[in-house]
Amino acid sequence: MTHLSSDKFLRNYGGWGVLDEYPRYLGHFDNDGILDFIGYASDGIYLTYGRIDCTDTTRERTKSCNCKVGYITNGTSATCLRAITGMDTAIFSGGTPVLTTTQFVKNNGWTNYDMYPRFVKDVDGDGKADIVGMFNSGTEVAFSNGSTFDAKSLKSAEYGYASPDPYFKFTTDNSFPRWVEDVNGDKKADIIGWVPGSGTWVAFSTGRTNF
Repeated sequence: MTHLSSDKFLRNYGGWGVLDEYPRYLGHFDNDGILDFIGYASDGIYLTYGRIDCTDTTRERTKSCNCKVGYITNGTSATCLRAITGMDTAIFSGGTPVLTTTQFVKNNGWTNYDMYPRFVKDVDGDGKADIVGMFNSGTEVAFSNGSTFDAKSLKSAEYGYASPDPYFKFTTDNSFPRWVEDVNGDKKADIIGWVPGSGTWVAFSTGRTNF
């Protein structure tokens, strides 16, 4: 059974057009174990925190009621609603989008995903999803601090649109796809790139230092 989790980040809500210009993701932004919605608009990256809604009795409920402050909303109190309603389960839903950073977006030169792909992955293994973007000079990362993102910095001179090494100059994601995922199981996301005629290349994350 499916249910509506959020009506945000849509074409008719704030002008979120084609995915190539305005990518959207799910990620663990604040390390609370609940997926959050993250979207790239023209002026910045917006986030809606995932939360547990213990008041909804009309839809399928998939997660246990979590009593931590901020996870549930019952008007004025953060008291676990199980004590009030007797419910043991809850559903995931998203709140109002908040601006977290103005980096990695269209107004700052990140014009489309095919040239400049972006990802929301945990690079340093702290449980919080960071922003990873492949720009002209290489791969840049902005680490999550739980409430916003730190200033981005270059972590690899490879996998970018105009990277100095011609072997790792990725001019289009359609022909030279890139992905960010934990390859070696150390809980830090690595870069994977496919080079036609060469093969699949991996750059392993060292945490906050580089790839």
